Amino acid sequence: MASSNRKFLTDIIGMQVVSTNGDLIGKLSNVVVDSERGQILSILVQPDRETVNKSFQRDKDGLYNIPVTMLASIEDYVVIDSKKQ
Repeated sequence: MASSNRKFLTDIIGMQVVSTNGDLIGKLSNVVVDSERGQILSILVQPDRETVNKSFQRDKDGLYNIPVTMLASIEDYVVIDSKKQ
């Protein structure tokens, strides 16, 4: 993997999470990892105060638990594919 394609968790925590429709979802709070397989399962997003999205499951702390399969890209923002909701 080329180094320009790599992202470190410390670099992406706190990034804005938006949908491919341009809607603000919130801020990336954490990730959920399958430690046995070494795979990221989902991202945890602190919802934006003005965003209410009932299609995302919430964890016990009220964070959106968004499956990693919905990730479209991570550049200046974490982008969620709104077609996969």
